[in-house]
Amino acid sequence: MPAAGDAVGPIRQLVIQGTPYCNIDCGYCYLPDRSSRSRLPVATTRRVAQVIAASGLLAEEIDVRWHAGEPLTLDPGFYDEAATEISATLGSGVLVRHSIQTNGLFLNDSWLRLFRKWDFRVGVSIDGPAHIHDRWRKTRKGNGTHAAVARRLGLFAEHGMSFDVISVITPVTLDHAGDYLEYMAALAPRSLGINVEESEGPHTSSALSDTSFLDRFLAFAGRLAAWSADTGIPVRELRSIDQIVRHGIGDVRNTQNVPGAIMTVTADGTLSTFSPELAGQQDPRLKSLPIGNVFDADILAKIARCGSGQIADSVRAGVARCRSGCEYFMFCGGGAPANKFYENGTFVSTATLQCRATVMAFADAYRAASI
Repeated sequence: MPAAGDAVGPIRQLVIQGTPYCNIDCGYCYLPDRSSRSRLPVATTRRVAQVIAASGLLAEEIDVRWHAGEPLTLDPGFYDEAATEISATLGSGVLVRHSIQTNGLFLNDSWLRLFRKWDFRVGVSIDGPAHIHDRWRKTRKGNGTHAAVARRLGLFAEHGMSFDVISVITPVTLDHAGDYLEYMAALAPRSLGINVEESEGPHTSSALSDTSFLDRFLAFAGRLAAWSADTGIPVRELRSIDQIVRHGIGDVRNTQNVPGAIMTVTADGTLSTFSPELAGQQDPRLKSLPIGNVFDADILAKIARCGSGQIADSVRAGVARCRSGCEYFMFCGGGAPANKFYENGTFVSTATLQCRATVMAFADAYRAASI
């Protein structure tokens, strides 16, 4: 039997990487295989659902997140079949919520009908107005993508749907913070999520080399708090902090560092846990990360053991260090293993640029706004 510290799950998120391929070439992308056109067969989706259902670890609600390359390089029919398989396999006793993150270039009426049918929560990656967005988010020929995305956003209103926005914040964003906030206010998404440009896989964040970035980001977080109050548009990070402050939480847990809480499956059926950004990476130090393939005869036994081993022990040790030494632990539960690994070189570490910005800076901005 696994030791108490090796406890696994429950499984709350299933991240399905339908394809590693992406039709654009973002300057901060960390995916090593984004030119590969491999795709996940629907039969593998069925098998994934069967495996997590049989594991005995499935929570009463599960968030199925379609991620990796550009999910919309597949077709709506794939997702219709996949969602049908997942729903049929997991049954009525499990509430399934679908979400998908897209660069928006393939949005059309067929996609919007698919999203409405299955109640997909749709996030669009937009980094601001064209002079910010197009600095990083380019076509494979090097052209900006902003205009093409903007033309398609009206489809949501036509179909009676809302969309969320996730922005990657770089030093360029902070150079034009006023323009960014004005643009997002006019865009009026359902919510705004903030990701700081991360060092992951082959990409090194430009924010790390900008010695003024954190100070400028703290000021930006304060402006975002005021902007959110003025516009009524929720900022994901501030909303999370507000919920914790108002309602409190018992056992602080971060699904990215709890073995089995997130299960990620890549296009070839390989299953892994912890931060989804670690899946498919080529670093030799991650060779023991995969749990196995969903078609392995002993995959259920492998899942039951995914809370043990060197990587799991290291992730746990890093969380323990955060718990004992960081006043912000209640807001992040020990941080994301992917950020620790790629910034600090080890899971057994604490603060990263990502947590200093999107946790600490927002917590400080929230406190300042509440005084």
